[in-house]
Amino acid sequence: MLCRWLSVRLESLGNFIIFFAALFAVLQRETLSPGLVGLSISYALEVTQVLNWLVRMSSSLETDIVAVERIQEYTHIAQVGFKELVLALGYIYKTLFFNVPFGII
Repeated sequence: MLCRWLSVRLESLGNFIIFFAALFAVLQRETLSPGLVGLSISYALEVTQVLNWLVRMSSSLETDIVAVERIQEYTHIAQVGFKELVLALGYIYKTLFFNVPFGII
């Protein structure tokens, strides 16, 4: 849903840029060469694709940065000692094989 909303907004912005480039070309038709008009309109047509690419790359960069932040946080978590691990595994063993109900360790 958000992707469609953003896509519609970017397409609208690109269409406004194309419209104003074409309007400027029509208003200045006596002073501008046809090659320059064609070049400006073709560049204006590429604006929508560039905007979509920029948004896609910025969201990908944000995702990658979040992954790095998570790894950094995981490296600072205190490790469980061997004694706590043995107690937890013993509790799970008793619960599974001797029908002791689950509870807080």
